[in-house]
Amino acid sequence: VVPTFVDAGIGEQGRTSHVVTKAFGNNFRPGAVATDMPLAVDKPVNFGLQDFCEKCKICADECPSGAISKGGKEVVRGVRRWHFNGDKCRRYWDSIGRSCGICQYVCPWNFPNNWFHNTVRELNQRSGLMRTLAIVGHHLFYGRFRRGPQPEWIVQSKGVLSQ
Repeated sequence: VVPTFVDAGIGEQGRTSHVVTKAFGNNFRPGAVATDMPLAVDKPVNFGLQDFCEKCKICADECPSGAISKGGKEVVRGVRRWHFNGDKCRRYWDSIGRSCGICQYVCPWNFPNNWFHNTVRELNQRSGLMRTLAIVGHHLFYGRFRRGPQPEWIVQSKGVLSQ
């Protein structure tokens, strides 16, 4: 469904191969319905995510399975994008007995909808320099998993890794 959602202008495809929207980051679950109903055609959007993901790599650094590429884009099935190894991701899920979601938890686009984070997201859409500063600020103020109390599933996932 990802290419359809990108073509429809709902969001951009990020490093994790999820659709990332301006408002919700990659923290939503898209679904689609096939229809022949006449609808207005939307266009893909560009809010600076490709540049942001190229610079950021936080999801790739934090991925316990190593499924998210830290490198540049490559051609995958005729489309230039970051490589995501779904098999590695799934094997990790199977090893911990549930889904993971750490890539979603650490993504800076998934911060709460409050005045501060909304302002940062808005500025990220307008300036490459701001995207760089936002990533530096993220590392400085949040660091590794320091976005407040960690969900139980994150603590449990980290425990599996240390065993």
